[in-house]
Amino acid sequence: MKKLSNKWILVLSVLVSLCFVSCGSDDDNDDTKQIEVNNSKITNINATSIESGKQYTTSSTLTYNSIGQLTDVKIIENTDTYNTEKISIDYSKLENDNIISVNYVSIIGTNIDNESVEYKLKEGKIVSSTLENITYSYEYDENDYLINISDDTNGKKINITWENGCITNIKDSNNNYNYLTNIEYSRIKVGKYGGWINPIPFFSLNEFDQYMWIGGFFGKNITYYPSCFEGYKIGNYTEYNNQKITFTFDRDQQLPSSINMETNDDSYGAAMLTWKE
Repeated sequence: MKKLSNKWILVLSVLVSLCFVSCGSDDDNDDTKQIEVNNSKITNINATSIESGKQYTTSSTLTYNSIGQLTDVKIIENTDTYNTEKISIDYSKLENDNIISVNYVSIIGTNIDNESVEYKLKEGKIVSSTLENITYSYEYDENDYLINISDDTNGKKINITWENGCITNIKDSNNNYNYLTNIEYSRIKVGKYGGWINPIPFFSLNEFDQYMWIGGFFGKNITYYPSCFEGYKIGNYTEYNNQKITFTFDRDQQLPSSINMETNDDSYGAAMLTWKE
């Protein structure tokens, strides 16, 4: 499988002067009711990272159609070579066949790599996906929260625990190993297009799931943006060990504005996020 070079699309996450909020009910946090939810869309991610002593600079541009669906992502990475990645999302079969297709193209010099993913939906939620002959399935609870993601081909499964609209744990269901070791929440409520910024896309088995979170195709999302989370990456990024992801927020816009990532192997990075209505 060809992994995405832009880890900031996956990592989206920097704790700066925001109070910790517990996973209680809205009634326990009266001050948050006065915060107007910002439904802007993220349009650009500019990131710089250091991995094994080597610097990477990545620029990503996100495009939406007239009804607000994410349609294209273009990723340009400047390293020793000029690398370009393009993700295109096709909704033409969504209304009649409950299918969304994602096409991925990687261009490195004269080498071109192409992959495609097909998502199948039921009642507006993704229930399965297929990538390179690997089939994934997704389960929800009675409140429409995503609680299980399974790699049915290889026998892998992760379980997500929710409490009052907050994710409290993500673990390997086969051996009861916790991937999410810590998570703290801000007091800023997630807007319509903010579903991308939660721990599930970061730990998900299918690396393309991140794009479906923007469209709200994985049921209900977390109530508040996380201020930081920490854990052990799974999926295709097994070269990383413990990672800590933190957010900085723009208090005027009530949106995450930048990301920091730290790992225990001396890799780190930072990214700036641009949002538009």
